[in-house]
Amino acid sequence: MLEYLALEGSARTTREGGRLVNNFPEVRRRAANLLGRVGTDDAKNALVRVLLIDEEPVVKAEPHTRSGHREERQNEVVQALSYTYLKEDPSKPDNNFGYALCLAIEKLAKKSGGIKDPAAYQMLVRIAGGNY
Repeated sequence: MLEYLALEGSARTTREGGRLVNNFPEVRRRAANLLGRVGTDDAKNALVRVLLIDEEPVVKAEPHTRSGHREERQNEVVQALSYTYLKEDPSKPDNNFGYALCLAIEKLAKKSGGIKDPAAYQMLVRIAGGNY
């Protein structure tokens, strides 16, 4: 149910007269928060999907702060984080999103004793030098 709610309006859209009628980013954000608390592999897979699909910074920021995956999945998470960061419009940076990315990298590094993927470092350098 949480996965369904976290993807409602982004992965599953309903339109009436060409207008999106099921766009409720706050519902998706809260569902992503709860998925992060559940912590199962299925929940973590759903969070990665949210990272890759959703366009709302407030929704994408939530999975980033909850992405404390096991070490063997660290590269997958770093790649998803990096991909979502690179999709952002650099002329309109979202401070909450940038902060959430930094928090997610910090949590991953603490949990596994460091991060080996250079994409994490590159992303942090871009955030530090960006318009945040």
